[in-house]
Amino acid sequence: MKIPGEAKISIQIHCPQCGGDIAFLEDAHVIRCEFCGSALLIAGREGVLRYVLPAQVRDRQAAQAQALEHLTGLGKRSLRPAEAFLFYAPFWRMRGSVYLWVFGLKPMKVETEAGVPPPMERMKVLLTRLLDHTVPGYAGLEIGLSSLGVRSQALRLQSFDREHLEKRGSFLPLGTLLEQVQAEADRFSNLFFEAEGLITEVNLQSFVGKEFSVIYFPIWYVDCQHAEGREVLLIDAAGKKVLRIIPDGSSILKKLKGEESRKSFKFSELRFLPFRCPNCGWAFSFYPLSVLHFCSTCRRLWGEKGGEWAEVEYQTFWPALNQSMKELFWVPFWRFRTFIESGGERLETMADLYRIAPPPRVINQEKEGRRPIYFYIPAVKFRNPQLIHTLASRLTFM
Repeated sequence: MKIPGEAKISIQIHCPQCGGDIAFLEDAHVIRCEFCGSALLIAGREGVLRYVLPAQVRDRQAAQAQALEHLTGLGKRSLRPAEAFLFYAPFWRMRGSVYLWVFGLKPMKVETEAGVPPPMERMKVLLTRLLDHTVPGYAGLEIGLSSLGVRSQALRLQSFDREHLEKRGSFLPLGTLLEQVQAEADRFSNLFFEAEGLITEVNLQSFVGKEFSVIYFPIWYVDCQHAEGREVLLIDAAGKKVLRIIPDGSSILKKLKGEESRKSFKFSELRFLPFRCPNCGWAFSFYPLSVLHFCSTCRRLWGEKGGEWAEVEYQTFWPALNQSMKELFWVPFWRFRTFIESGGERLETMADLYRIAPPPRVINQEKEGRRPIYFYIPAVKFRNPQLIHTLASRLTFM
């Protein structure tokens, strides 16, 4: 199924209707099974989800052969493979968008006399970047891999299901708390982020759309004996490379077999809802990236909340008189009723807001004093965040 959008992570599940494989991109909210034709809404994303990166080296003998070849290249002799098994190491994935408003001074591009600095003008710049990073979720081990890099984008992830749960003895315990990862995400959001050519006076930064998930990465544990003793090789089962050679693997075995690996963490699970209007049963139009869905039969708007369909109120701006409906299209905006507290003062109307942020036009104080403060934010994705800011500002202050 081809889905437009910027998501790069591909996820695979089993269709709850027919059991067939369904692959979809991470940003999709609606999917369709190519085997039975079922359309499904994806629910259950409100918490921490688990995924498994499938192994590309699945055969035990193939892993042992790779280990022996690597040790032979290091000059080891009389090689004999011993214990070998596949296990999975957890990695936390942090994802979100960082927005930074920079207010400051910038030199004007004008000619000046020698030795005289150019005059300065006040500027504001909006900087944005996507944060998508992984860090180890296990504790007390060094396996030679500090991050998954692009592996999760190059290979299709599998949703953690009952089959994986039955093999939980092959999964290292999650040793890093969510609170620690959230603090690490905030630290990463501040790195490598500055406005060029601007003398900064004030920064306003926000890290929004935070999502945290756990990806289990496959690693072969191969114990090899040779003339000088024995060593354990840890092999990347996805990239087919040796990650690290350790003299003793008892610390890994202890964590896999110990009671620590059975400690619980409350994960979320993907759930699926029939993609039909819960009021009249009519099929919704198939828009994979939409979070809200309009029923063309009963004219109601629906979205997912807490794993169930929930109705969403909406209003429509009608066109001017003599304007043909066929010539128009509607762009959705979220509307937020807002109260602002500034310096001990509470701002409740547009007249209050205009006192601290005067618009470039004459306003009717009596009329604006009756208007509540509503912020309008585009409910569609734009590649240019500055465009989102411009549209939101114009509609809010119109």
